[in-house]
Amino acid sequence: MPTHTRTLHAIPTAALLVMFIFTWCGPAPAAGPWVKIVISPLQTEYESDTMVYLTTDSGGTDLEFTWRLVGPGSLQGTGASVVYNPPATLDASSVPIEVTLVVRDKLGREAADAVKFAIIPAVPDAPALSTGTKIALGAGGVALVGGGVALAFLTGDDDSDDGSLPVFGNWEFSGDVLKDTCDFLMPGLPTTAREALNIEQSGSGLTASHQLGNVLQGEWRFTGKLTDNNFQLTSVNPFTGTSGFDCTYSMTAEVNVENIVDNSGIGGLLINVTGVSGCSGSCQGVWPGTWTRVGW
Repeated sequence: MPTHTRTLHAIPTAALLVMFIFTWCGPAPAAGPWVKIVISPLQTEYESDTMVYLTTDSGGTDLEFTWRLVGPGSLQGTGASVVYNPPATLDASSVPIEVTLVVRDKLGREAADAVKFAIIPAVPDAPALSTGTKIALGAGGVALVGGGVALAFLTGDDDSDDGSLPVFGNWEFSGDVLKDTCDFLMPGLPTTAREALNIEQSGSGLTASHQLGNVLQGEWRFTGKLTDNNFQLTSVNPFTGTSGFDCTYSMTAEVNVENIVDNSGIGGLLINVTGVSGCSGSCQGVWPGTWTRVGW
């Protein structure tokens, strides 16, 4: 009866280890998210009439941004950039503020950062007035300075129904970009933003329509509110557009104008963009600058 001999070949231990790793471990997960808050202008104290811009350097995919404020005032905006607006009045000579940011990726991993600064009362400038100088009054009048006496009288054409500061009319904006993360959704956003709005006013209530500009395109409508000598506007409906590589996106916009004096105020333009079809993700653009009332 024939005899059958079987030969067994030994597999090296190192090869077995490699086979085990590829069989059971799979690809290594991507690194978790990271974030750092960038503050502008970079200071430790800000006067109460100064807006503080907070943007981020971050890493990760599909990040969710959660901002928290400890202290008086408010945060305007969402996503990777916000604006801190100080309170109208302060109860102390210096008020501490802390802003924290938590980012979370789709795997639930988180990273956080925080910044601290102080708000101090603003010191108003006292303008030197010469004879014949006209000063716009918040109640819709003009004061004429002469011989050391200021004579105030109503003009009748600059009233805003309830004594609120008149801001109706045409406003123009110019500002340089602070942050633009939209290279993949809206490439080619301008370094210097130039926009024009027409504002209608009923007391402290405001509506606005976009006239022209190099950031906002097409038809835009805004609504907002005047508080003292500051106002904010938010776009009524998202604008839908298409970029050059068949990406359809949705965009919202916000306008902020602070400390309006002589028909001019510091402020900014902020846009939030989200991919709808042909692209995904979101991005943000922030342009701080000056808004000026040029006609009414």
